[in-house]
Amino acid sequence: MTTPDELPEWERLLAAERLDTVVLFERLGADGVREALCPLDELYPQPSGASVLAEVAERLGAGRGACGYAPRRGRTGMSALQESQALWNRSRLELASDEVLAQILDRGELAAWRELYRLAAQPGDNAAELRRRIVRLCRTVPLSFPHLFLAAMAALGERLEPYPDVPEPMDDLA
Repeated sequence: MTTPDELPEWERLLAAERLDTVVLFERLGADGVREALCPLDELYPQPSGASVLAEVAERLGAGRGACGYAPRRGRTGMSALQESQALWNRSRLELASDEVLAQILDRGELAAWRELYRLAAQPGDNAAELRRRIVRLCRTVPLSFPHLFLAAMAALGERLEPYPDVPEPMDDLA
């Protein structure tokens, strides 16, 4: 098993940056994110005149998951979890299924992961059970970003050892 200490530094930093960005944006809310990102072009002027803000908005707006697919669009009234490309082989979302939850953790888009985090962050027994299931799946199923989800669950109060063992991913997405 590879521990975070054995990963190249750039991979550790990238995972930390991704998690920091998700947490920061969640705390700032839509208005705060807009206010924080607006001065990017002034702070980082490009010789070509290209807009750094436009590039950031395009990348964030793409909402591509680990497998590179954009979320399904066009269905109204459906949540990001229900629209997730990770459910390509499912007719509906069954979050009670560990197999479905593992698919979302492994192949879901950022919007689906955010919604899953919001569900896990709620008070109550259902959210606590979801957090425990996410931790168990991260420790037993080969996922692309298990340490990202473990860090998120630790931030929600789940007790974890500092560098838990996780299975190696089945592909090179991570």
